[in-house]
Amino acid sequence: MTQSVKPIKAPPQITRIVVIALIIDILAFTSILPLLPRTIEAYQAKENFNNDTLLANILAFMRKVRLFQDTIASSLFLKPIQAPHPTDSTNLHKTDIVLLGGLLGSLYSILQCIVAPLFGRLSDRFGRKPILMFSMIGNLLWTILWMFSSSFELFFLARIIAGISEANIQISTAIIADVSKPKDRAKQMALVGIAFSLGFTIGPMIGAYFGSLGDGHENHSVSPKIPFIGGLKLAPFSNAAVFSLILLTIETIYLYLLLPETKGYMEASSIQTDLIQTSNENEKNKDIPVPTMSKREMYTDSEKTQTTNALHETPFKKICKIYFLYMLIFSGMEYSLTFLMYNLFQYSNKQQGMFLGVIGLISAIIQGGYVRRVVSKIGEKRMVEQGFIGCITGMVITSTMNAIVTILKPLNYKEIVIKSDSGVDSTKKPNPNNFYEQKTGGLLGDFRSSGQLGRAFGPAFACLIYWLFGPVICYGIGALCITFILYSFSKISI
Repeated sequence: MTQSVKPIKAPPQITRIVVIALIIDILAFTSILPLLPRTIEAYQAKENFNNDTLLANILAFMRKVRLFQDTIASSLFLKPIQAPHPTDSTNLHKTDIVLLGGLLGSLYSILQCIVAPLFGRLSDRFGRKPILMFSMIGNLLWTILWMFSSSFELFFLARIIAGISEANIQISTAIIADVSKPKDRAKQMALVGIAFSLGFTIGPMIGAYFGSLGDGHENHSVSPKIPFIGGLKLAPFSNAAVFSLILLTIETIYLYLLLPETKGYMEASSIQTDLIQTSNENEKNKDIPVPTMSKREMYTDSEKTQTTNALHETPFKKICKIYFLYMLIFSGMEYSLTFLMYNLFQYSNKQQGMFLGVIGLISAIIQGGYVRRVVSKIGEKRMVEQGFIGCITGMVITSTMNAIVTILKPLNYKEIVIKSDSGVDSTKKPNPNNFYEQKTGGLLGDFRSSGQLGRAFGPAFACLIYWLFGPVICYGIGALCITFILYSFSKISI
């Protein structure tokens, strides 16, 4: 009797499923980003500028931070760079709100720094799909809470849940690593970069569109209610929350139905091939028994035989430290770009969005057109070094834009800025997947944790330098720091 073998999906199929889901996830995540400042303003208006609320206390803290910055500048005999705001009190208040939006982003990154290693290790133990589905449930929960956040306290809680439940990116990366051969892994990882670029290009534009529709609260003291559901009140810009909830629901169903478990995929695929060959031979000789193996045995057999290569531990830890430093600098420079564009060209919010959108599209083209084609030829380390060099070049050009704008004033200098600065966003990040093949999830969790820690503090660091010393020194320091990172990375033996 012929042994029936359940077919395992091919790596390209699994990769396609993951990348599509990742794009949907990033679209849902980024749609809220341009709405954060206006959402905070809406909550403040709803509270009638009450000084006893959580929001009022946080804004008071932000004002103290700004005054502390001015004090430092005065002690250094410097005049703070007022970017992107004049010195009138109204715009300073808006600046505090923008900074609070950045603080919420930093809170998210700090929470991710804490939970990313945990999710990674859980996925190594229990499998990728169960942890990914758990993360999707958390994403649905925080989005529902966001939709019904009639107060800032509920919205703040929703952001905390978002920070502690998000694991899609690192688990998706681990899945691609599971189904990719070592020689193809870097090429496949470039697809994650493409998904990021597309998501971060289109998602904020969608959020800005919902913002242009208004928050739906003509009277901020009264929130719209959902009839027949106990009169639940809606949050400001709840239309964006509904959009995100629909996307996340589609993504959850899509992953549940189509995504297979990939932990131990290569071993299971090899065993299935042996079973098929044995089954075919059994047709010729009925007396030969067909070997059977449970799914549990498939996934754990390799883990029993593989041993940890301790020689790789030190290089991986060094890469994590370099990634932390890189994200600390890069995220700060990236965050301050909007200030620079305002200072040089007085860009509106719409123009800022278009500017960042162009950078995202260029990044996607580079990831898909260059990285995937070249990385297998020159190797991952050289590709990362090229990314660092591109980042340094972009920061040097950006630091001199004030002089370039003065010289090229009659020309279309805005287009020049977009083209020259796009190199910053295309920087490639170190790939830890060469180490500890049997512990991919945990390694990616540690790697992501390092990056999120840098992203949590990078914007505050860069903005402080920018407002105290201006863009030339800010981006000049950034270029020097990336140069040091490049030198340190080149010394690592991989």
